[in-house]
Amino acid sequence: MTVPKRFIALTFDDAHLLTSDVAPVRAAANGFNDSLGPRDRVGVFTTSGVVTQDFTSNKELLKQALLKLMSRADTGGHAGDCPNVSYDMAVEVQKGGNMISTSGAPDLMNERLRERLGSPLRRWSFS
Repeated sequence: MTVPKRFIALTFDDAHLLTSDVAPVRAAANGFNDSLGPRDRVGVFTTSGVVTQDFTSNKELLKQALLKLMSRADTGGHAGDCPNVSYDMAVEVQKGGNMISTSGAPDLMNERLRERLGSPLRRWSFS
């Protein structure tokens, strides 16, 4: 029996991972996997909890786990909780405007933006 030297957790934020980034992330993780020694134990985990591989030295199991890695941003992950908006759009929403929805019904996204921005509006400087 080989005594483990290191335990390494590869954790992927698949709730925010872009589809276009999956292949390069997977390739980098597989490259890391190939460099592991016999005393290394690696686990693969995702923030969504969909992909989980407990700590192992079995490189084939790690590769299989990495093949399951995919973007969950557009399938109900956390991406919808805080929409990506410009500063100007956030200011308009804070003032009570409705930059996102053209319908007359209350807009859940605008409500979430107002909750996140708080009052008074926080200002950021981008330089």
